Amino acid sequence: VDQNDPQAAYKIIYNFASRGGPVDDIDLLLNIFWVSDKRLNRSVDFAVKILSYGSRWSGPIVNPDAVAGKSLGYGIAPYDVVGIATLGWGYLDPDKWDSRWAYIPVIRRVRRLAASNISDGFLGSHWSPNDYGLFAGKVQYFTWKLIGSREALVPYTLPTPKYWEKSDRGLMLPADENVAIMPWPGNNKKFTASGQQWSGAAWWPVNLHVAKRPVWLIEITAKDPYFSYGRQILWVDKDLYRAYYKEVYDRAGEYWKTFLLAGGIALSRDNVFSTPQSDYGVAIDEHHAEANVVLPLREGNDIRVNVGLEDSLFSYQGLSRLGK
Repeated sequence: VDQNDPQAAYKIIYNFASRGGPVDDIDLLLNIFWVSDKRLNRSVDFAVKILSYGSRWSGPIVNPDAVAGKSLGYGIAPYDVVGIATLGWGYLDPDKWDSRWAYIPVIRRVRRLAASNISDGFLGSHWSPNDYGLFAGKVQYFTWKLIGSREALVPYTLPTPKYWEKSDRGLMLPADENVAIMPWPGNNKKFTASGQQWSGAAWWPVNLHVAKRPVWLIEITAKDPYFSYGRQILWVDKDLYRAYYKEVYDRAGEYWKTFLLAGGIALSRDNVFSTPQSDYGVAIDEHHAEANVVLPLREGNDIRVNVGLEDSLFSYQGLSRLGK
């Protein structure tokens, strides 16, 4: 990408959007941890299923709804979040707003959500649906501007690469708590067993690594006047097109949030299938004394792809069934 190209920012973000590799679907368990400066306070677990309709590993499928992808998420633990479920459809038409629905346990009904809800915190956290992978919105909903480039110290985790293993349901990336060891005595057995002392913030892993990488800095501005964020700045690797940091400002121009995502690459054993892998993420609200950590490879959280998810699951009926 030529930084003098007027369309450079758009080319970078489309490369970023395509970096995930040709997967058919994704089936995983995610978590969000609420962490103060000194300790872990609470957490939630929820299941996420994603069905892709473009650049599929096994080839194209019938797409009567003209979507790029569909997603379904529902609460697993603690009991407070069991029954909460959300469904999203992202359309190929650049002028068509994405559709989102939620099952509300209190009224036992499905309700349609406003498209601007992608910027609201998920389950009261600092992470919003727009922040997955540091940007998961629809490109056409925003304006993009390349504001610079630099060399930056960026986070990564070991081992790299990690390996996709064949299983009875597609490919599996085994959970590994050694990837990001959190300083939570009594809650993270890897830290407790190590006998380590930690004087840093409780939301930062004791074994995170950094490397110098060339990055683009892209400014993002939402076209939707009801979008919660003002200006966002995304730090994207010039070669790998993965994001490491995101700065978020509110609509008054005040600095609001810092996002960081660390990981590496995951390969199949025959080296013909690869995906970027995120193993640790943190969202820090500069106005609060609590951050939110995500650990995709925490013990028991195997990640599976190409498992053969059915389109019928991503429907009103599927949402209602999982929400009850």
